[in-house]
Amino acid sequence: GGLMSDAGEDRDHFPGGYVDEEAAQEEELRQAAAKLADSSTKHVFFFQYGCLVFWGLEPEEERFFLDLVRPFEDDAIADVDKEQDDMTFYFGSKTRLFHDEVCLQTTSPLEKLSISFAIAQ
Repeated sequence: GGLMSDAGEDRDHFPGGYVDEEAAQEEELRQAAAKLADSSTKHVFFFQYGCLVFWGLEPEEERFFLDLVRPFEDDAIADVDKEQDDMTFYFGSKTRLFHDEVCLQTTSPLEKLSISFAIAQ
């Protein structure tokens, strides 16, 4: 609850003026969008057969998702038998996989999904 303005709108008081809740929510959305823009290269793909493919995540973010799906594991394989491949990706004029590098032609998550299917097999 805030103070009522002359127009009957609910407003919160701050030093030097008033800020209505709608403006505060819009600013919060702008800040969240900026964070999303910073992480636009981060994607996670979950496959029904138990494979996860991460794009651009930090190790602690990867662990978060691994811990998130752990309760849903069914007939899990031992940690020593799990495979993990670390690859780098970059953007170029032609999509291709070569050794441990992936060159993407676009920033489309669909392109990453198609490469993820290939990697996950």
